[in-house]
Amino acid sequence: MKEIIYASAQPTEMVRVNNLALLEALLNIIVNATELITLAVGSLIILTVIYKKNKIRSIAKNFRLTSDAGKFNTKDKLAILCGGCLMTSGPALTFCCNWLVRLYADNLL
Repeated sequence: MKEIIYASAQPTEMVRVNNLALLEALLNIIVNATELITLAVGSLIILTVIYKKNKIRSIAKNFRLTSDAGKFNTKDKLAILCGGCLMTSGPALTFCCNWLVRLYADNLL
């Protein structure tokens, strides 16, 4: 028979893996990626509406963006609202997921 050689100092002890911590890390990676995507898409929507209303030549000429609400129609205002909601839902999703994981871990232990 072959002799088994262990590289660790205590080969007979069983190694425990904290599966909850691994799941939490995976969830954090997914939620953080989702947060970045919602921030990027929301800001892209808002900047697209502002860009379409202020042509690039008028921006270069005046060096300022308009804040006149009368210049935006209902569709544009709705797009800006949706972009703002997307931008705020990313951090809210991160907060809610971390809160739920903490709540589950506290009740589990």
